Formats: sequence, structure tokens, C-alpha cells
Amino acid sequence: MARRRLEAALDAGREISKQSDPFSKLSMLSTIPVQRELAGAYSLQFSLIGDQLAVGFGNGAVQLYNPETGDMSLALKKGSSRRGLAVMSLCFHPLDNGVILEAGADGNIGCWQLETSMCTHSLQEDKNEINAMDFNLDGTVFATVGKDRHIRMYDSKTFELLQTLEAPNPLIEDVQPTSGHSRRIYAIKFHPTDNYMFITAGWDNSLKIWDRRTKGGAKRVIGGPHVCGPALDIKDNKVLTGSWVAKDSLQLWHFQERSLLQTIPFPAGTGGEFLYCAQFCDHDVVLAGGSGTNSAQAIQIKNGNVLGTIDGGGKAVQTLDAIRGGRLLAVGGLGPKITVAKLE
Repeated sequence: MARRRLEAALDAGREISKQSDPFSKLSMLSTIPVQRELAGAYSLQFSLIGDQLAVGFGNGAVQLYNPETGDMSLALKKGSSRRGLAVMSLCFHPLDNGVILEAGADGNIGCWQLETSMCTHSLQEDKNEINAMDFNLDGTVFATVGKDRHIRMYDSKTFELLQTLEAPNPLIEDVQPTSGHSRRIYAIKFHPTDNYMFITAGWDNSLKIWDRRTKGGAKRVIGGPHVCGPALDIKDNKVLTGSWVAKDSLQLWHFQERSLLQTIPFPAGTGGEFLYCAQFCDHDVVLAGGSGTNSAQAIQIKNGNVLGTIDGGGKAVQTLDAIRGGRLLAVGGLGPKITVAKLE
């Protein structure tokens, strides 16, 4: 969530204001072809200023692209068609935009210098598959979550493991809803205005709200969302979730009161909704996509109007990212291309 604070500062400098005209449409800018050997896009993120788009693929490769042209600018990490496992999360370092972190299903975290294409730090979480990663507000700490249900906090400069919030063991302890997650964790987001609070979500149909200063489990629990990918976001004390369910998949929650504020209609046919990813944009617009429609849609929260749809090429949409409040966004998945677009 450090990135959102830095984006806000840059947007203010560009005179991008929430008082500008609301969005009325979604326009395509470029497409990036995805070769079959890359095994689909599993994660992506724009650099802070939007001049680069990093993509993590199913075979373990990481590549950077020019969003305007769709041309590849850097093949940062090679993948393997036989042994490669998906890169599930990418984060540009909020304190150094020339550094990017990648984490994947092999349990490895790599820190890469873009100028030299060198991996300067590498960490291995034994017996874990990392599904998500995020930085805190001031960028000094990043956290990972995944298959083993533990939450690990690292120093973003030294990469020292600072803290592990261990998952409960029902065989030896009395497990409470606040004890931790009972199934895989697929999403983590730090609060955009609080350096210590964060939310996690996964397969156990719950959001858990944590304060890393305190021990003894989660502070609050919200029951309901079945999150299976990067379908968790926080803005203005509202929490957005996308669930891998047939209907009522896109929802808004109150961060403090733990109450459901709204179910946002996600138009879907007989195949159901089944969302993998979701994110807030400006002007009360959200972007969400998944495998039910094999597409991503930009939807107005207040009235449910769809401003535009990005087709996934007949395959599941698994990842998306938006910066500048949605004025630059990208959508990818198992289909043959990544689409770069903008809300205007």
C-alpha cells in the first residue's frame, strides 16, 4: 500500500484530481502477446510512474514491457517449461523504483536490480507456495502469504525476517476465528493510511484484519469472501473483495464495522461470475475479472453500469493492475495476450 501513497503524491503533481469529470468509457491502448511456453500471466504490476509493466508468468519467467507499445524491454528472469512454477506476485520497491520483488509457487522471493538485471537477494520459504505479497505504508516492511497459512514480515532493506504470524494448528490448540486462516491465503493488503494494519483473505471464506504490533491473532474477522487470487483492495476504509463464486462475487465491506456495504453486480451469463482479481479505481469505479466470463469489467459502484470489458481470449483472467486511479491499467491471464487500457 506504500505505492498508493506515492501514486497520490505523483497524481497531485500531475494535477490529476478527484474533482475531474467522471469516467465514461474504457479505451484499449496496446496488447502484449503471450507465447504458449510462458504458460499464461499470473501477476503483473506497473512501475510507479507507469513507464514499465512487469509480468510474472506460469513458467516462472519475469518480463518487463513498454505499456504504450506492448514491446518487451527486459527479459528479467528466465522460466522453465519443465520445472518452472508460476510467479504469483510482483511488487516494485516503493523506496526504489529500480528494484522489483517477485515471489512464486516455488516459495522463493527474488529481489532484482533492473539496471543490471541482477538478483541481489533471494529468500526461500521452505514447504510454502507464496501466493501474494505487499508493502506497508512507509515501504520499510513487506509481507508474504501462501499455502502454509503463515504470514511473514520482512525488512525491505535487509530482507531479514522480522516476524512470523503462525497459522493455527487444530490438533494442539483451541482454534478461534481470530486465530488465523484455516486454509490457503491468496491475498494480503496493508492499509493505505496505517503503517501497521493489514488484511488477509483466502480459501476459508473470511477476511482477517491484523495489527502487526500486537500478538494473539487477528483483531477482527469478516466472514464470507472466498478469495482465490489478488481480489482484495482497501480505499477510504472500504474493502473490496472478489470471490470465486457463481453469484454475488464482487462486494464492498466497511473496514471498521466489519459490515457488508454493497454487492456490486458483475454481469455474467450461465457460466457464473467466479472472480480471481479486483481493484479500486477513481470515481467510484472498480475493475474485476475472473473465469466465469473469461473477462475483466470496469464497473461503476453506485449504479452497476459497465464502462467497458476486456476479453480474456476465451481463458480465465487471473491478474490486473491499475495506476493513476485507472487512467492506466492492464489485464492478463491464461489467454494469448495481455491488454493495456485506460479509463477516461
